[in-house]
Amino acid sequence: MLKRFAIGLTATLATLAVSSPGRAFNGEPCYSYWFYTDETHTVPAGSGHGFCTSLGPSFTVVSGVGTMFYETEQIGVCIDGVLWPS
Repeated sequence: MLKRFAIGLTATLATLAVSSPGRAFNGEPCYSYWFYTDETHTVPAGSGHGFCTSLGPSFTVVSGVGTMFYETEQIGVCIDGVLWPS
């Protein structure tokens, strides 16, 4: 019985491994960020630039500091780790 269970489990896992897509993120939007000191968005605190990785879109703070008050602008779309213009 254990042998039959192991064969069934192996077949199920093999089927899932073949039919599931990779970790590619297709069509995920990528943004640039402008950070502000407060919720009025009047005093700039920094900026960030988006980029694509194999795990999807990300960003890095380019100047100043990142805060919880920000505005974004879509700069493109990440397709298979590459930034494409939107």
